[in-house]
Formats: sequence, structure tokens, C-alpha cells
Amino acid sequence: MWRIAAEAGLDAVTMSAVAAEAGTSVGRIQHYFPGKDDLLGAAAATLRDRIDRHARDALGRVPTDADAMARLRALLTALLPLDEERRTVSLVGAAFFHHTLDRLQA
Repeated sequence: MWRIAAEAGLDAVTMSAVAAEAGTSVGRIQHYFPGKDDLLGAAAATLRDRIDRHARDALGRVPTDADAMARLRALLTALLPLDEERRTVSLVGAAFFHHTLDRLQA
């Protein structure tokens, strides 16, 4: 689901597309995610968890006596797409953002 969302956005995420990407059947996907909303909800929770982990890891590397600017710099740097993992997180996050904007304008 993440690869599809990162490459083509959330509108391209369908149960059949996810099943094909995973090399499995739609029924197997539906066993865990009865509908697209369930799949997107799980993906959003995973996105939140990954962003949280990146932020906590970055802040954990900042010395305890560091000033607020150093903490802010570490936090913002953690959110930049500087490696493949964070690039994917950024792309999926952008897909959710775009999806939300489209729904608000409708």
C-alpha cells in the first residue's frame, strides 16, 4: 500500500492494486482490512508511528543541556527525506495531505 501511495497517491490505492503489489489475493487483504477505509486508517496510524519514532530518535540524540534551537533543528532534520525510509514517509504523508485537501474542497 505504501509503495502505491508513494508513487501514485491514495486514489490509486485499491484493494486489488494492494493485493497485486503484495502478490496475494484480494480476499487475503480483506481478511485484515475489510475495506479501503480500514486499510487507509492502518496506513495513517503507521505513518504517525514512523514520524513519531523519527522525531523521538532525533530528540534522544540531542544533549539534555541543549538549547531550544538545537532541539528544533534536530526535530526538523528528522522530518526531512534524507534517506529512503524518510523519503517514503514523506511521500505517503504528502499523499494523505493531498487526499485530505481534495476531500475538504469537495
